[in-house]
Amino acid sequence: MQVKYARPWVIAFFILGLILSGLGFYLFSVTDKFQVGMVTGPMLLLFGILGWVNPFYVFKDGVLQARNLLGMTLFRHPIEVLSIQSGSKPGERRLYVVKDAGKGKMKRIMSTHTLFFNKSDVRAMIDAVAGQQAF
Repeated sequence: MQVKYARPWVIAFFILGLILSGLGFYLFSVTDKFQVGMVTGPMLLLFGILGWVNPFYVFKDGVLQARNLLGMTLFRHPIEVLSIQSGSKPGERRLYVVKDAGKGKMKRIMSTHTLFFNKSDVRAMIDAVAGQQAF
């Protein structure tokens, strides 16, 4: 089970990267001076490509893994520290990591009403975590 980045954002990064790269290299050829778009454009292109290919969250074998754009695992959260609660909006569910069980501190890591992640992936992930916690 994976949660990928929202496609509109990935496509926007890719298109913006193309535009900045093209303008940066064009202005460099005209003025013979360094242009910021020569660096930021290819970076946004790379972010767009990596965001299209790599997931942000992976839930496998009872462990939720947070990954970066390069695909490296940054955090591992076992299912025992995950908590699902309802949000403030109707029909919203949120996934939390319980940081300190004694004090009840929780950190929200995912919500069904999200902007940067694929909403259907997030709903499926929260349902999968809830299904695993039921056992």
